[in-house]
Amino acid sequence: MNGLWDEFTAWLDADLKRPDSALHAKVRRYGIRLRAGARQRSGLVRFHQRTSALKALAPELREGIAKHISATVKQWDDATLVRDVELNIGRDLQFIRVNGTLVSSAVGLLIHAVTVLAT
Repeated sequence: MNGLWDEFTAWLDADLKRPDSALHAKVRRYGIRLRAGARQRSGLVRFHQRTSALKALAPELREGIAKHISATVKQWDDATLVRDVELNIGRDLQFIRVNGTLVSSAVGLLIHAVTVLAT
């Protein structure tokens, strides 16, 4: 993950130093729109307030959310899980099953043919 972050920050730094930086141009256009429009500014302020509040609550809620998800998953039984997956995926699951059967049959026949020919 660190390598990906390093690559991203290097790309960002290089892009912002270029005179034809696409990112710089977009941020500049957005800044001009913000300067011109009170509605955009108030929307940005509301977004910042919501995300700041969520970020502040995240450390406190993290453990509780993880425990809740873990407890919920532990309560699932296999039959219910399979039924729910079948209901939600539906027809695609049947295609997956049929394709898996056909492919594994073809591979089995190929292995058998090679075994028969090799002996």
